[in-house]
Amino acid sequence: MKIILAASGGGHLEQIKQLDSLKEEHTVRYLVTKNKVNRSAKEYLFVPEFRNNRSFAIKAFDLFRIFAMSFFLILKERPDVVISTGAAATYPICWFQKKLRHKKVIYIESFARKAGGSKTGLMVYKFADSFVVQRKELLSVYPKAVYGGMIY
Repeated sequence: MKIILAASGGGHLEQIKQLDSLKEEHTVRYLVTKNKVNRSAKEYLFVPEFRNNRSFAIKAFDLFRIFAMSFFLILKERPDVVISTGAAATYPICWFQKKLRHKKVIYIESFARKAGGSKTGLMVYKFADSFVVQRKELLSVYPKAVYGGMIY
């Protein structure tokens, strides 16, 4: 099975790396947004970081680039499953996986979320095949979610 693990930098990336054991039985590629990984390694795919604190024009340009790159990556890689821990830059790859390819999307809401859902989580929740929360308190926000405990 071919799997894409999608995460933006920082804690999202650290959480998704906890799923490294999937490499033992599956073909795994990472979709990341930061340069803190070996850019020459074949298991990494890159999209730009979404810069929310910029002007409307720059945000619109970022979104266009991320959606365009995600579209082509989904067509090229043809994963069976996309697993994401967020954030914003991973939404397009999840959306194209589900809407274009009709394949499985699994979203793991960040353990940093204690009371409310993330913007990306709230959007992906609407179409994800599986939605996992790492805190029981979030089951009230995501009633169809599964409590999976912390992945650390």
